[in-house]
Amino acid sequence: MIFDELTAIRRYKGIHPNLDKAINYFQETDLSQLELGRVDIDGDEVFLLVQENLLNQEPTDVFEYHKSYMDIQMIESGLEIIRYGRQVKEETQTFSGDIGFVTCHKTYDYDLDGRTFAAFFPGEPHQPNQYLAGRQQVRKYVFKVKLA
Repeated sequence: MIFDELTAIRRYKGIHPNLDKAINYFQETDLSQLELGRVDIDGDEVFLLVQENLLNQEPTDVFEYHKSYMDIQMIESGLEIIRYGRQVKEETQTFSGDIGFVTCHKTYDYDLDGRTFAAFFPGEPHQPNQYLAGRQQVRKYVFKVKLA
């Protein structure tokens, strides 16, 4: 997992060629001008999901994870908590496509606020779209980066 300032995202270039493509796209594109939905950057290797999400205000212990894709999550407007889970307890739903759901013994909260991003490698449980404060809706970007 990576949690850092958006201004520092370039320091993560070189980890994987597909991650470099996502970082280059982020640095070269005014994301605020994109319409909601999927934006292909390099087919199924690297793409972007532009979303407007209502935040979850009810606590849950279910985390998502992926086997092939890294998620890079960032906020344009609003505030959101994103949770990282460790020490998986159990699978709560059968894995389907590239998403599975688990519960975890340990959780850690990170604030996404328009200046930060969180990146989750394949296999790392995370829980996006949790209410922090202010508005109940966020405009956000999720880069899907195939690593496996």
